[in-house]
Amino acid sequence: MNEIQKKQCHEIARHYGWDPQKNQTIQECAELIVELTARSDQKNNFWIENLRGEIADCMIMLEQMVFMLDGGNCKVDAVIKNKIERQIRRIASENAQEQACNDVGNKTHVKKQNA
Repeated sequence: MNEIQKKQCHEIARHYGWDPQKNQTIQECAELIVELTARSDQKNNFWIENLRGEIADCMIMLEQMVFMLDGGNCKVDAVIKNKIERQIRRIASENAQEQACNDVGNKTHVKKQNA
């Protein structure tokens, strides 16, 4: 979403206010959940376009929620940054553990071949 679109989302949020937009956000997220669960086995062009539309609806509403919570102070951005960094560390740890297991498995395999 570009900056103009964000400003337009903020204008919409200011116009309708918290309660209506909170309820609309809940509805849009529910529609995304339905789309993801009900038709995920039908990965055709129709489903993909519907999914894109539901994702877009959620992103629009979430931008409004962030604006109304933070007023443009980027507090949610800081939370996002922390969550992403934490997950990247978890992935690195998982990869290191997997590599260590593979190394042990390879050494065991080599020992058995040499015996």
